[in-house]
Amino acid sequence: MNEAQNYFFSTFSLDPNVHDLFFHSGATEGIGNLIRGFFEKQPEAVFVYAATDHSCVYGHAKRLEKMGIEVIELDVDKNGVLNLNSLQSLKNISKPIFLNWTWVNNETGVVWPLDQAVQLKQSLKNCIVHVDAVQAPGKVSDWKNLSKELDAYTFSAHKFGSLKGVGFTFISPKVEACSIILGGGQQNGRRSGTENTYGVYSSMLALQELEALYDSAASEKNLKSILDQVKTSLANAGEVVALNSPYRNTNTIYMVFYGAKSDITSVAFDLAGVDVSTGSACSSGAIVPSRVLMAMGYDELQAKSAIRLSFAPNFTSAQAKEYADKISAIVKRFA
Repeated sequence: MNEAQNYFFSTFSLDPNVHDLFFHSGATEGIGNLIRGFFEKQPEAVFVYAATDHSCVYGHAKRLEKMGIEVIELDVDKNGVLNLNSLQSLKNISKPIFLNWTWVNNETGVVWPLDQAVQLKQSLKNCIVHVDAVQAPGKVSDWKNLSKELDAYTFSAHKFGSLKGVGFTFISPKVEACSIILGGGQQNGRRSGTENTYGVYSSMLALQELEALYDSAASEKNLKSILDQVKTSLANAGEVVALNSPYRNTNTIYMVFYGAKSDITSVAFDLAGVDVSTGSACSSGAIVPSRVLMAMGYDELQAKSAIRLSFAPNFTSAQAKEYADKISAIVKRFA
C-alpha cells in the first residue's frame, strides 16, 4: 500500500506532509461520509454547494437542511457558470463554511478551475473547500495538478479505468470530521474496514495507463471537430449545452433536442452504434428531467430531451471523424 500511496501523492503533485490519503468504495461514499462527518463535528457550520453539483452532494444538502444545518445553494447561469453575486454574499458569513467545489461537472462537462476555488477560499473566513474531482482525470489538461491550498479532493477510480468499487480522498489533517464508518481504525481512523488492496493497485495501474495515453491537446482538437459538425446539423432544432462556457472538458458533448425526448433519440443513437447517456455520468437510467439542466434555466421538456456523449481519453482523429458523421446523420433526422 505504501508504494501505491507514494505514487498517488507524486502523480497529483501533493505533499504527504500537507494532506492525508485514504481509500474508500468510491466518491458517493467518500463525499457523503466527509460531509456527514464534518457536520457531526461542527453542526454550527454552513454547507455551501451549487445547484448543479452531483446528486450525492445534492442529497446530503437536503438531509442537512432537515437536520437544522444552514445550507446555501449557489446559482449558475445558462452555461453552468457560478453566479458571482452568490459568491460575494458568502463573504458576509462569520460561521465556519464547508464549500463543495465541482471541478468538472459530471453531466455537462463544464469546468470550474481550481485557481478560482483557491481565490474564493482566500477571500472567505474559516472556509473548508472540498473538490469533487471525479470527472477530472483524462478530461482536463491539468488533472494532475492539485493545489495544496485546497482542503480535500475526492476521486472514483473506475472513472479512469480502474476496477469498480474503489475511490480515494486527499484531505488536510486540519479538516475536523468524524469517521462515519467505524471499526478497526484502519487508515488512521479515516475509514475503518479492510482495505480493497486489489482495487487500490488497479487504480494505480489505471492512472499509469492514463498518463501514457491522454493527450489533452489532441482530445480537445478531436472534440471540436465533432462539435463543429454537430452544431451545423442541429441548426435550430436544438443546442449544445454550455457551449459558451469559458471552460469545458475535452470529452463531453451534451445536446438538447427541442422537439424529441431522449428516450426516442437514444434509440436512434443505439441503432447507429453510438453509446449515449440521458442523464448524469452515473445515473440509474430513468428518463426524468435533468435537475442540472433545470438549474441552468432549461424547462422540464428540454430537461427530458438531452443526450450526452462521452469519448475515451485516447480517441483518435479517425474515430472523431467516424463519430461526427454518425452523430450528424442522426441529428439531422430530428432537426
